[in-house]
Amino acid sequence: MNSNAPAKHPCAVHPSGRGETGSLFRAVLWFALFSIPLSAADIPLCEHDTGWHLRTGQWVVEHGAAPRHDEFSTIGSEPTWIAYSWLFGVLVYGLEQSLDWFGILLYRTAFGLLIVGSLLGMVRRQTPQLAVQAGIVGAAAVALISILAAERPVLFTILFSIWTLRALLSLRAGDADWRIWLLPLVYALWANIHVQFVFGLLLLGLAGAAPMVDRILGWETPDDSAKTFLSAGWRRLCMLGVACFAATFVNPYGWRVYEVVFSYARLAEIFVLFEELGPLRFRMISDWAVLGLVLAAAFVLGLRFADRSKTCPSSFEFMILSAGCYFSFHSRHDLWLVVLTASAVLCGLPEARPGGSGRTALPPWKETCLSVLVAVVACFVWLGPHRILESRFREDQALYFPVAAADWIDKQRPPGPIFNAIDWGGYLLWRLPEYQVGIDGRAQLHGGARVKRFMDAEAGRPGWQENSDLAAAGLVVLRRASPLAELLRHDARFRTVYTDELAIVFTRK
Repeated sequence: MNSNAPAKHPCAVHPSGRGETGSLFRAVLWFALFSIPLSAADIPLCEHDTGWHLRTGQWVVEHGAAPRHDEFSTIGSEPTWIAYSWLFGVLVYGLEQSLDWFGILLYRTAFGLLIVGSLLGMVRRQTPQLAVQAGIVGAAAVALISILAAERPVLFTILFSIWTLRALLSLRAGDADWRIWLLPLVYALWANIHVQFVFGLLLLGLAGAAPMVDRILGWETPDDSAKTFLSAGWRRLCMLGVACFAATFVNPYGWRVYEVVFSYARLAEIFVLFEELGPLRFRMISDWAVLGLVLAAAFVLGLRFADRSKTCPSSFEFMILSAGCYFSFHSRHDLWLVVLTASAVLCGLPEARPGGSGRTALPPWKETCLSVLVAVVACFVWLGPHRILESRFREDQALYFPVAAADWIDKQRPPGPIFNAIDWGGYLLWRLPEYQVGIDGRAQLHGGARVKRFMDAEAGRPGWQENSDLAAAGLVVLRRASPLAELLRHDARFRTVYTDELAIVFTRK
């Protein structure tokens, strides 16, 4: 060793990212990543389903049980209603009662940070390259921004799916620890929050089936990890999957929660009626980010398959990416699935393997602490005082919901029930709990035919006069500019009693 070599400054930046400057760079980078979901704080609280979730949570708290039949709409109590997200309703109801609508914003913000942080942890565990970590997580956060901006139970699903993927990747790498056995507890909670826990079970099932496929294709690498069929790791994976499946039956409805899954599978009409359930339109940058992630993941799989002398392909990556593409391209409501599976595949970049250049230098616990600290700082920056004022939430709601019309109804108390625009049903049944609404966003309860009947009537299509729900309504709340509103202005059965820039209210003569 040359003793005359100049001493290096302890804070000098090395290619590996060591030193204080490297830590500062990472802090700035993580701040940029966490700012992506936090930017959703500027998006108004205009989720149409929030109202019926709040009303469900209130009912559960008041009655001490999950509902079995609907009491909020005119569909009647005869159809069985499985409120699969009853626990989510209790959560948002508690937040709203404690912190008003800021509590709902807090839920959305906190889960945006948790999702990005958990995704960062999963990617960081698989690849030590800082640039790769930032690229994957940044693209995924941009792709998910439209979902992170909505206060829905699907945020739980995204978070729990990341945890599932992380456990699977650890089992396949042979370095899983005792924490994977906490996953059944997650599934017991998940089954009471959102019915899409079935996607987590799908990932577990594909992970268990992949080693069998690999053996048939001759892609198997014999070891004790979960990648090898009948190995100790594979048996652990199977036991974990069975435990998670059994945990989903810990809910007020037992096995009947799976009826909701089959009900939605049969509701083919709603994928045409609701815009959010349609395919990607590629009119937003988030849609292009999804496509970029999928193409990058497919390219990585192609590299691994083409160079089998250095890397052994696995059907697991092919299977999860294919499943993600099928569900996400079928409906952008589920685009989060292909974002997560593509991110998991991209962790297998050949350049991202340990021993490459550009590895992070901080110990894992320091890296985690730095990420948490940056996330807290980002929260204070984005959630300024003007974003948490109660007046701001009411002003935002007035842009999307009939706030003033509901206030008038609450004071005047005209007789119901209400015939309403479908995307206002959730707000009205929460704001006016004494009234029954005609319809709301619970498509699984109302069914595709009823949803279409309401939408046809609101659009003034032929046959609207014979709509039985309109004929039975004592009160009609519509957008002022809707075709049905114009028709009812000349209908002898109704008279206009209230109007503003957004809404119009009719009562029966």
